[in-house]
This record gives sequence, structure tokens and C-alpha cells, in this order.
Amino acid sequence: MCVLPKAVQPQHQLLSMNIDGEQCVCVDMRSSEVVFEAAATRYHTNHWIKVGEKPYLSLLTAKHVVKFYEVNPVYDSFEEDESLRITLSEDDEVGYCEFDGKQEHIFLVKNGKVLEKRSVRDNQTVRSMTLQQGVYVSYGFAKHLSISNDGQYCAIAAGMDRTFWWLIDIENEEQFKIES
Repeated sequence: MCVLPKAVQPQHQLLSMNIDGEQCVCVDMRSSEVVFEAAATRYHTNHWIKVGEKPYLSLLTAKHVVKFYEVNPVYDSFEEDESLRITLSEDDEVGYCEFDGKQEHIFLVKNGKVLEKRSVRDNQTVRSMTLQQGVYVSYGFAKHLSISNDGQYCAIAAGMDRTFWWLIDIENEEQFKIES
């Protein structure tokens, strides 16, 4: 069993963990009680964000669906906000999802070769860029993708035993292969 602690939601002292890339569990750190469980797909796809002042847990629950669960501060319960849900075609597969530092945009890697940028509040507005030939973002236990705080840049690891990586200027749609 592989358990990856992802992050803590400090306001409510909740720890989100991904178990074997198949399940997300949230534990109340004050009581050590499990307060939320849901099916998950992939590692590194559960994130704590704020939409306005409300805390949410975002989670890839199927290979093509990202759900957002609002934390109820009174009951420490979770309820899906369906207005934020992102559902792609059933033929599509999300390998990674990440947020910019302000948590205004979500970035999805679709089918290993398309980088999408969506507004969290209006996720139907999509800006997508096909990654250049030879760039394929694999998914697995190791995290291969990182977004800068301002959402301007994306770094993609080439994978194990490779001596290069890609830097992507998202706004200008430029891609650079960096040799290490």
C-alpha cells in the first residue's frame, strides 16, 4: 500500500491522503477520525483550494472527471459543488491536474499530450496547447508536472533515467527542451 499525504487544510485541520492512486481519505487531525472518503484516480490529483473564502477539496474521481467538494465548517462534512465539476469526453484521460498559486485556474494534462488551462469558476472557458512532438506526460507514483505560482510556466519531467525536461511558457505558447 502506498499512502501519499497531499496537503493540510489548516483552517479545519484536515489532512488529505491519496491511497494507491485509487482512494482519497481525509482525516481530522484533531480527532484522528476519517471524515471523508472518495474514489480517486491517479496520484497527485487531490488539492485543497479556496473558491472565494470557501475551502474545497478538488479530486480526480474518474479518468475524465474532476470534482470539487466544499468543506462545511460547522459539521466538517463535504458536499460536491456540481457547478465546478469538470467532465471531459469519456475518451479523454487526465494524467495530472494542478492549480496556479492564486487557485484561480486549474491546469489539466489530457491524454498525456495536451495542456489545458481553465478558470476554476468558469471551467467551460478552455485554453489548450498541444505539447510538441516527443513531449508526453506520463503519470504514476512520481510527480512529473509543476505549475508556477503565477500560472505562466509549466515544468514537465521527462521521466526516469532521462537527462532532460520541458519548460513551457503557457501564455506565449512556447516550449523549451532543457538538457541537464
